[in-house]
Amino acid sequence: MLKSRRMLFWGLVVFILIMLAGPVLAAGGDRVTLEAGQVVNDDFYAAGRMIRIQGDVKGDLMAAGETVTGAGRTGGDVLAAGRFLDLGGSISGDVRAAGQVINITANVDKAMTLFGQQLTLGPAARVGRNLIYAGENMDLDGTVGGNVRAWVNTAAVSGQVGGNLEVDATRLDVLPGARINGDIVLRGPNPPQIAPGAVVQGQVRYTTVAPETPARRTWWQVLGQQLLALIKLLALASLLALLAAPFLEALVKVLQQKPWSGLGAGLGWIVLAPLAIILLALVVVGQSVAGLLGIAYLALLFGAGLLFKPILGAFLGHWLLARFGGGRQLSLIWETLLGATILWLLGLIPVVGTIITILGVIFTLGSGLIWLGRHVLAWPRRAVVE
Repeated sequence: MLKSRRMLFWGLVVFILIMLAGPVLAAGGDRVTLEAGQVVNDDFYAAGRMIRIQGDVKGDLMAAGETVTGAGRTGGDVLAAGRFLDLGGSISGDVRAAGQVINITANVDKAMTLFGQQLTLGPAARVGRNLIYAGENMDLDGTVGGNVRAWVNTAAVSGQVGGNLEVDATRLDVLPGARINGDIVLRGPNPPQIAPGAVVQGQVRYTTVAPETPARRTWWQVLGQQLLALIKLLALASLLALLAAPFLEALVKVLQQKPWSGLGAGLGWIVLAPLAIILLALVVVGQSVAGLLGIAYLALLFGAGLLFKPILGAFLGHWLLARFGGGRQLSLIWETLLGATILWLLGLIPVVGTIITILGVIFTLGSGLIWLGRHVLAWPRRAVVE
């Protein structure tokens, strides 16, 4: 009965969200395609593995997927996220996008704000206003009507910039055929390389920024840092065992009884929660819920990363004493300190330490979610039963 009521409740919630979405058209699935000739008279939201937009969208376009390809006309803004982004066609509004590889061939009337690893602005691309980009590499072959502001490792400019070209980069090449109507402002370890065929109407201002070199540390500095980390870990473990003993014992019990459930819950949260946040953010009425879920996602990850050594330490200490201690029993605090110290020692081994950190965060996160599901999220029902 309780399960059926919950299913009915969430069904009503989904129905209400769909009704409140109004004229917004949303699509999802492995492949989402808006064919050439199709017209969407409102906003269009799409989420899937492969997004292909060839038709016209009169409103805003929001797309999230592994590969996002656009070649139609968009009457509003474009918000896109994916591994590979290939945006063409014409866009009447602004473009905000994030991806590993971004290829722009579109005619954009307003500004562009981009984040990625590789950005290519093709020769046919045109940006009416400013271009802002943060990433690894930038190849600018098209036309930008306003200023260009970039934080990159390398930048190559062979197109036209109507305003200033301001770059923080290790290397800046202004190639033949490039035209900069404003100033070139570069901050980095190397001066700009301006080819003879390039035209710069403004000034060239270069500020030397020395590359950061890691300072060498002596062995006693490394040892002192590791001992300080151990002291902090033991202090945190002691506080957790003294002030939150019931919570610590409950998570240890979950790890003992349902380790694989904890692993599945932790992996599910890490993988599925971001997808749910993206899907909710694509719907106007779900954006506030997406914000709250995003805060909860980050908070739980931070908590698992902070507490996994004390929690796994309590589990490990109890298991070791039960198996090799000859029936000896210690208090919770000493079991926690014993296990946390062992985890600290194992963490000094580079590869082993990384594996322990990843698995520890996943198991701690999953056991915490199971504990929340048992005790916190079910408190109204528990109160009625009691």
